[in-house]
Amino acid sequence: MNELFCPGGSIEMVASVFDAGANHVYVGAKGFSRRKFSYELLDIEIKEAVEIAQKFNGKISVAVNTTILPIYYPSLIKRIERWIEYGIDGLIIQKQDIMEYVMKKYPDINIIASVACDIKTKQDIIKYKLAGAKQVVASSDLHTYEEVKRFKQYCDEVGVRSEVFLHANLCPRGIFDNFEERCPYIRAFKPEIEKISYKEEYTDLYGNKIVKKMGYPDQSGFCFRWCSKTPQERESILKNHDVPQDSIDKLNDFAKTNPNRYFAIIGRDLERYLELGIDTLKISGREYEKAIATNIVKCYRVVIDSIVNKEPHINFIKYETYLNNLNTVPFSLSK
Repeated sequence: MNELFCPGGSIEMVASVFDAGANHVYVGAKGFSRRKFSYELLDIEIKEAVEIAQKFNGKISVAVNTTILPIYYPSLIKRIERWIEYGIDGLIIQKQDIMEYVMKKYPDINIIASVACDIKTKQDIIKYKLAGAKQVVASSDLHTYEEVKRFKQYCDEVGVRSEVFLHANLCPRGIFDNFEERCPYIRAFKPEIEKISYKEEYTDLYGNKIVKKMGYPDQSGFCFRWCSKTPQERESILKNHDVPQDSIDKLNDFAKTNPNRYFAIIGRDLERYLELGIDTLKISGREYEKAIATNIVKCYRVVIDSIVNKEPHINFIKYETYLNNLNTVPFSLSK
């Protein structure tokens, strides 16, 4: 079965996307995933998410997919133990040492090597399997059919489950760990981006203060996605933070050769993904409005079921039009 893996940016979203047809929902652990705190769940909410999943015969995985500092490991280990007691099915992990710990302590849990691992080659897949991963996500830099086909082949040869995105943003360099070194926007415009960046803090049940740096996903914050914004959006945001016009103009010129966009795999491309037997088909969007995330899931559920059940009377065009029109999804930069 091609599992439909969907976002849960709130308890309400978890329930809504399961009702819309999700098989599996991923949620962010408060403080330890690549989003604002408001799109992550408290531990007690993760328990509630598991209970919701059980009603739909579904699964919950928890994302701890950022560069977690060793100072937080004791707290994280206690929290992982609690989530497993709740009945989660998997953990989405970026750091190899955390994978290795989970593999040894909880060998039955499904460890998913995050998209932040930037997995492209067979050697990458082998590396993360040895660390404990049972499932790996294709790098966002792999976006042609031939690249995905080769990724699936590698996964089968190594013996891990394959996961690819159906709906997400196409990062121009792939989503990765060493963000400051590899993101061309941070490298070229760090002083300007630093003016926009800010920190959020959260104190967990064990008294640990967890700090997110917004604009830096490898520091638990969310990416500002300068590459996917319009010139007008970039100018408006930067002007509000007193960035000089010449710097704004340079960033907008830079974006012309380093673009990004939201994409939706649909139509014949989706049929070919299903034919490949990709194990898990993922939809991004914990930061989306609940209604948008739910509609995306509904679209894909209808289309996937129609393809699998060979129902040619379904009007695919209306679903394709809706998904392709979601080329920009607004989210707030505000504190």
